[in-house]
Amino acid sequence: CLQTFQQSSLQQKTKKKNKAPIPGKSKRRISCKDLGRGDCEGWLWKKKDAKSYFSQKWKKYWFVLKDTSLYWYINEEDEKAEGFISLPEFKIDRASECRKKYAFKACHPKIKSFYFAAEHLDDMNR
Repeated sequence: CLQTFQQSSLQQKTKKKNKAPIPGKSKRRISCKDLGRGDCEGWLWKKKDAKSYFSQKWKKYWFVLKDTSLYWYINEEDEKAEGFISLPEFKIDRASECRKKYAFKACHPKIKSFYFAAEHLDDMNR
């Protein structure tokens, strides 16, 4: 983990003038436009990180699935992703513990779990 961090820091410093996405550069800095058409995209709900277990705050984001990464933006024109996850590192499953009807989760044993919800069954399955 530390070695990867050091390599990515070095890459960012040496290639700062390069505007194109480069390996190791923060993927959150990529605009929705620069990311281009995703393999799948649309609006989903994302559960906000709660301070307490009983808090169920959800916010709607524009999601783009591109290759093996899932990005979320405030809207389709956003200049910077609010976040992203590399899906091969996560286990995707239904989130029946959530109050939202079409909820699913992305779980990582060492990082954390992310909760998402769709408006329709088809969207959730897609």
